[in-house]
Amino acid sequence: MPGATSVRHLKTCEGKPQAYLSTMPATLTMDLPEDVLQTARMTVDEARVELAISLFASQRLSMGKAAEFAGLPVAHFLGMLAARHIGPHYDREEALSDAATLARLRAAS
Repeated sequence: MPGATSVRHLKTCEGKPQAYLSTMPATLTMDLPEDVLQTARMTVDEARVELAISLFASQRLSMGKAAEFAGLPVAHFLGMLAARHIGPHYDREEALSDAATLARLRAAS
């Protein structure tokens, strides 16, 4: 099989077998029928961006990795997310940490 693919392995963690994916690079080739792209009024590059946005929105990719996959600078990708009202992945702990940092900065100025 040409190219490297991710391979599922078993390793032991605290005496229990754990499945994980290797970090070997993988290549996915997908056939998109031309009529699907025409119907969607999309280019292949636009389809790649849509997939990257979807993977980010479903929290399967980080913003940086999704932007890289889309072939866009992070700032441009972030703008595309904002236009769709898709915010960054932000949990409660991060929000509290940012609020504390902001309060310290305000108190210092």
